[in-house]
Amino acid sequence: MRCRKAKQLVSARKDGELDAARGVALRTHLEDCPACQQAADDWAGVSAALAVLETPEPRPGFTQRLIVRLPTRQIGRSVWSEWLEALRPAPLAADGLALAAGMLMAVWMNGEQRQPAPPPGDPTQTVYVESFDPLPDGSAAAKYLSIVTESGR
Repeated sequence: MRCRKAKQLVSARKDGELDAARGVALRTHLEDCPACQQAADDWAGVSAALAVLETPEPRPGFTQRLIVRLPTRQIGRSVWSEWLEALRPAPLAADGLALAAGMLMAVWMNGEQRQPAPPPGDPTQTVYVESFDPLPDGSAAAKYLSIVTESGR
């Protein structure tokens, strides 16, 4: 048994919620673990100190004031529907989500992943030229393409 579980079971034992099998496992752990035994002793000391205290009586009218301040529920509404209503996103949050979705869609539709440019003079740098129309004879682009192709770059 791990210490975290043992500390939970110490509390359950005090509340009378521990079955026999888990009680035996807890006792075995406490015999082998001085830290958990100390925690169990501390818990027992706090419980004993609290047990001798008197429970104070509430002031007159406390119960009525408390009932008036409690939120009222409509008949037929479940707790879940109240939670869902409380968690309803604010209009501003919905606008933000729509904007983020639009931005993601624009990036996705662009389909182009831009890579950072290699540093100048990098020997692994690759020149890529894409041409859709034939280059006009005598143009600077045609001359450059012929030089690059001939040199094997």
